[in-house]
Amino acid sequence: MTHTGKLVFRDITLICFLLCILFFGTNGVRPLGNPDEGRYSEIPREMLEDGSWVSPRVNGVLYFDKPPLFYWLQALALKVGGLNEKAARFWPAAFALAGCLGVYVAGRRLYNRSVGLISVAILSTSLMYFSISQLVVIDMAVSVFITFALLTFLVAISEERGPLRRNLILAFYIWSALAVLTKGLIGVLIPVAIIGVWLLITQRWKKLFPCYLGWGILVFMLIAGPWHFLAWQQHSEFAWYYFVHEHFLRFMEEGHGRNKPIWFFFVYGAVGLIPWLGFLPGTLFDLLKTRWRKNEQRETTLFLVIWIIFVIGFFSASSSKLIPYILPIFPALSLLIAIFVNSHPKGLKIGMHSTALLTLFPGLLLPFALHFSGLDLTPAADRLFVCLCLFLVVGGIATSVLTSKYKTKLVLLVPFSTWFVCLLLLNPLLKHVDLKSSKTVALKLLSMQVDGDQVFCLSDYHQDLPFYLNQKVSVVDSWSRDINFGLTLEDHSSRFVGETVFRIRWEGDSRIFAVARSKHLRRIARDYPALKGFLIFRDKNYVLISNKPSPGEPMKAIPLSLLLVPDSIT
Repeated sequence: MTHTGKLVFRDITLICFLLCILFFGTNGVRPLGNPDEGRYSEIPREMLEDGSWVSPRVNGVLYFDKPPLFYWLQALALKVGGLNEKAARFWPAAFALAGCLGVYVAGRRLYNRSVGLISVAILSTSLMYFSISQLVVIDMAVSVFITFALLTFLVAISEERGPLRRNLILAFYIWSALAVLTKGLIGVLIPVAIIGVWLLITQRWKKLFPCYLGWGILVFMLIAGPWHFLAWQQHSEFAWYYFVHEHFLRFMEEGHGRNKPIWFFFVYGAVGLIPWLGFLPGTLFDLLKTRWRKNEQRETTLFLVIWIIFVIGFFSASSSKLIPYILPIFPALSLLIAIFVNSHPKGLKIGMHSTALLTLFPGLLLPFALHFSGLDLTPAADRLFVCLCLFLVVGGIATSVLTSKYKTKLVLLVPFSTWFVCLLLLNPLLKHVDLKSSKTVALKLLSMQVDGDQVFCLSDYHQDLPFYLNQKVSVVDSWSRDINFGLTLEDHSSRFVGETVFRIRWEGDSRIFAVARSKHLRRIARDYPALKGFLIFRDKNYVLISNKPSPGEPMKAIPLSLLLVPDSIT
């Protein structure tokens, strides 16, 4: 192995070691969140249970909002690791690690080793990138596939004609196909559009050829095509819903509860870049000052700028806006900032002082925010919170002091280490303040449930409940509108019922458990004023009631309306 090869191997080993700690270290301590984490964990659980690999289902209902690649990977993780949070969050963390490695390799190849390493430090500890690496959502996977496609293209066009260039171009088609199989047409639309805009501006069409279009389309269709064909073959309504409703209508029409102001992604993109946001003004100023002088490195930098602008512009134009949509801009942002830091010592100093402030201020302000929020933390959470604030304050001060004393890029290790530790503390802290997970009530139910018992979600559908119970549940009146289309394809009237059917079953001979959010008790008391039941379990988030008493426990049936007054229950 050459000296360069040894250095690359050492870098990759170090990156993998550190980022495995960061992304996997505490990602299993927090219960699944509702609704997304519950949904995207339950779909692969049902694939393992029913063997329905072509037709994704959530709580037994066909769910064609997204393609199945992420679900397949999740099912593999659950099969190997079991039904737990660590296994459920394996792939988002693994994709986050892969994205950082891709940025390192591309940054080193297109610029130099320093740019590659700095970009990894920035990307891995950016608030949004880390946060989404800890969530069971599809966005990290599709973002990494899009990133790989674009970076592979950039590296490919810098190569001369030959086997390496051919393989890289074919890899571009593969990554795009995998992105499509993860989240639909944006997986190919975004990379192709960015490349097209870049070619129009630079007029470097010759760099595109040979692009092996015939072979590329064949490879793309062999990967992305079979599932779409099989889904359409099994369900003729699939094509309209998936291509028209979920792609075009969701993009153009309001009414999905996701319409946000035009500045939405600019604000959350800036917040998501913390603690490295302070480097952004200098980076933008440097880009404007250079006036895009014509050379290959400037054209590569222009590609990164177009990448960022297009993704923000595309999703800002959409009527459906969610924060994770702009995750694909962060690899490009991290590379641009790394280029600036690597070549501007003065800019490094200014950016580091800004980073110090963005580290110090949260540590000082978070105690006041906690006080005015009225949130009551447990003693364990209090200790974690104090540690988090202390690390931020000490790290912010140390960053400012060492930046003033030293002019080397090694001072970047101070904020990186500070946020590395603080981000590791987030999951254990959030474990104690979670207000949506039904895990606790699910574990109580599992300890009591026997064959033949029915479980209902009352006044809301708790999407993580089927996962924790390892079974489908019934729902009364209130369910996610995302499954409305699936409900029209098959008959689920035995499990998705109205109030009248629920009353009849409640008063029948079978034992029924009903799980409800504590905040919905007033609605339940209003809708079921005469219904009586037994209070099995209650905490600040959920109640568990039943139409039959627990065996061996003296219990008195009470009107459900009395659940609003806990002290009156004896």
